[in-house]
Amino acid sequence: MIWDQETAGSNPVTRTSAERRITPFPKPRLEVYKRGFVYGSLAQLAEHLAHNREDLGSIPRGTTKQKYNSGGITMDDMFDLLSGEAMEDTYEPANPDLHLLDIPDGGEFMVGDYCFVKLGFEQGGILAILKESFFRQTFNENRNNNYCSSEVRTRLNTEFLPILEAEGVELLPYTMDLRAENGQTDYGSCTDNVGLLTADLYRKYYYQIPKLGRDEWLATPFSCLEDYKYVMYVNASGIVSNSSAYNASRCRPACIFAI
Repeated sequence: MIWDQETAGSNPVTRTSAERRITPFPKPRLEVYKRGFVYGSLAQLAEHLAHNREDLGSIPRGTTKQKYNSGGITMDDMFDLLSGEAMEDTYEPANPDLHLLDIPDGGEFMVGDYCFVKLGFEQGGILAILKESFFRQTFNENRNNNYCSSEVRTRLNTEFLPILEAEGVELLPYTMDLRAENGQTDYGSCTDNVGLLTADLYRKYYYQIPKLGRDEWLATPFSCLEDYKYVMYVNASGIVSNSSAYNASRCRPACIFAI
């Protein structure tokens, strides 16, 4: 199968290269949260269950469990596949030249002249961030801390997105949750093909993100209150803090690559 001693974690399925069978990755991908694996196909999940029967636990045939369910796939399907009764889906990778599924989280890949860092699986694809900043910019000269109406967003979509489009890569819509640091949800969310990391995603992928050593913006507001309209940013030490939207910081584009 696609995993081996190096990639399968604590319960690997080891095979020789002659025995290894490559399984194409269908959409949507399946996530199995119990052991932290991400499986690209029903066949891969069934393979893991076949070698780790304890994961089936006491789940009876015919029941659907959320951790094993995606796109209507039930335990019936998995038992059928284990006994060879089901057909597996196949498809061509959306970005075959990038080899995204072969790159570990925190690994680097090139799109044209730009180096990206793979963070992890988010929103149906691979979330990645530019290794270096693309520009330095005030968040909004009128001190508005809503990313949806920010000057940063305008520049990312008019200056950086065309570069990726010219390289022919396939991107997925990236939805940024604009929940403020104090918990307010007035700004809702913002969906683009390129954006900034939110404070939550920065914290989630802290160890995969190379530190710039300079201030850089996040998409998250500090609050939506009139007197506290600051923006979250990462300082030179890698600490999440807040700053006036009128200040200038560096911007590292983030986007989701289709797989």
